[in-house]
Amino acid sequence: GSSVPAYGSAAPAYGQPTQPAQPAQPIYGQPTYGPTDYAQSAQTPYYQEPTQPQYTQSAYNQPPTYAQQTYYQATQQQPGYGYAQKSKIVAGLLHWRLHLLLTMYVGYAVFYFTRKSFNFAMPDMLASGMLDKSDIGMLWTLFYITYGCSKFFSGIISDRANPRYFMGIGLMATGVINILFGLSSALWMFAALWVANAFFQGWGWPPCSKLLTSWYSRTERGFWWSAWNTAHNVGGALIPLIVSTIALQHGWRYGMIVPGLIAILAGLFLCWRLRDTPAAMGLPTVGVWRNDAMELAQQTQDVGLDPRQILRKYVLGNPYIWLLACCYVLVYVVRTAINDWGNLYMTEQRGFNLMSANSAISMFEVGGFIGALVAGWGSDKLFNGNRGPMNLIFAVGILLAVGSLWLMPFFSY
Repeated sequence: GSSVPAYGSAAPAYGQPTQPAQPAQPIYGQPTYGPTDYAQSAQTPYYQEPTQPQYTQSAYNQPPTYAQQTYYQATQQQPGYGYAQKSKIVAGLLHWRLHLLLTMYVGYAVFYFTRKSFNFAMPDMLASGMLDKSDIGMLWTLFYITYGCSKFFSGIISDRANPRYFMGIGLMATGVINILFGLSSALWMFAALWVANAFFQGWGWPPCSKLLTSWYSRTERGFWWSAWNTAHNVGGALIPLIVSTIALQHGWRYGMIVPGLIAILAGLFLCWRLRDTPAAMGLPTVGVWRNDAMELAQQTQDVGLDPRQILRKYVLGNPYIWLLACCYVLVYVVRTAINDWGNLYMTEQRGFNLMSANSAISMFEVGGFIGALVAGWGSDKLFNGNRGPMNLIFAVGILLAVGSLWLMPFFSY
């Protein structure tokens, strides 16, 4: 018959009157911990867990919501009250983690449909005299410069935008642009549309990055991030086969239009099924739920900082970010050379037909699929969330693989 104690107070022993709650005195933005009273828990008909961290401020510097307070009270295992409430909240977290991962996976794979459609329609466009190689090089240069700038600024904006609409609208826009590209014939129109496509392609990565860091904690994020990252390998492996099949049967224009239609449908699906962060849905943060010390420390690092301070401190002034960026540029040199020019090299220099050349490029993505999973699992399990050693191991692997391609020329499929 006793009432449930206020948020922040200790759980009373079963059958004992509730004592007046003592207000916590936490450091701003830090969790407070209370001792576990095993004498009390022995009298309680439910297992009483150690007291969970209780945040006076959420990761987004907002007061705890009612659902978050309910979760904290539920972890005190109040007789007849807490277990059902906690189970409901945990079930919600598990449901949305898997649901959002699958939705993002589909969405980002389709982003690759509209990003790489031109790659695999390119040989047919060259054969028809629509473009020459210098035109193609110019289009790709414009694309990657615009895409890089878009990812940077979209990342800043998407932190304060709803991911479901930011990512969904961006994908639909790329679909419309691909359709218009397939209906065009002038070089200046190709250039304008492909720059616009690059701009909206930059809307795909930042929302996914935001959701992955919000729903998965530091000690598990490597595996889940790498699992999601295989989406671009799946998209990159499917689109060569789709475009080459359509282009051989109906011409390169339909090879651009069909991926565009798929992207519009997928964008509507994202707007319907994606959601925002746990805090925006009234759920506890993933660090609190998993009691992940590394995540809890990270959640409080940017409390009280405005976007400019965060940009200066954690991006522009971070030497590790610059080192990683330089390494990624070198990786993209290899990746772009194979993805963007590999099929053209095989059709012109090695005499492959379009289907065989594009299917060979798909194998590049199959290897990337396996490598992404191994890298994520290894960084979590072998190096306890430290990503640096796996980056070094895989960089050596790239060096050996590229050296083999150069030193051992191939002549057969």
